Amino acid sequence: NSLAADLRIACFVHHIDVTDIAATAAKLALVSETHDALIVVCPNEPLLSETLRSISRRIPVVTMITDLTDSGRIAYVGPDNRQLGRVAGELMGRFLGPPGGEVVIVLGMHRMAGHEEREIGFRSVLRERNPQCAIGAALESAEDQKRAGDLVYNAFRNNPGINGIYNISAGNAAIASAIQSLGLEHRTVIITHEITPERRSMLRDGIIDAIIDQNPRLEVSRAIEVLGRHFKRIEGDVLGEYTPFHIFIREN
Repeated sequence: NSLAADLRIACFVHHIDVTDIAATAAKLALVSETHDALIVVCPNEPLLSETLRSISRRIPVVTMITDLTDSGRIAYVGPDNRQLGRVAGELMGRFLGPPGGEVVIVLGMHRMAGHEEREIGFRSVLRERNPQCAIGAALESAEDQKRAGDLVYNAFRNNPGINGIYNISAGNAAIASAIQSLGLEHRTVIITHEITPERRSMLRDGIIDAIIDQNPRLEVSRAIEVLGRHFKRIEGDVLGEYTPFHIFIREN
């Protein structure tokens, strides 16, 4: 885009295994030696924060989507994750209505600060305005899609009275398959994040009831703008910002 052209930025994507903290720290240290800045999405772990603090003394670090406040980062760019969780709680309460029922939360990792904040926001709204909805369990998938499906399948086998699922992270297809295998897809409310082609299809089919999308392209663009301001290529102060989100249901 014009912004990237003006800044003459070369962007490289490096994938990490968020369950291997030592390898992630080593990867961050290695990448930082050959790059001018880092935009990172990683768990809230002391070793990673320590590694990023050391890196931030040499090059700017921007956290995106999930924050690490003690990482030495110059800014955080991404959604207000607690607000996203509150919106999910509001939607769950409205979809389940006065009868309410038991709800299961599926997280990727509690150590991802953004996931934890979404759970906190979700619980807060149910407690404040939807006491008819009770949280039966918070399951951790470790960002493993198959594991997410297995956890949900076992939860429903143990408690067929579950009426809602709030999936904070990955594994929607596996969760949907688990629900369908039990014949419960039309009586279970599923609320999740990120509008992908696969999830859009599940939304249209009525398997997923609502998707809260945070627009990853915008997040990346805003993070690059932060670096542009840091390197004096764009006027303005180096400030992080919460990015907007959209709610999708079957009709939009």
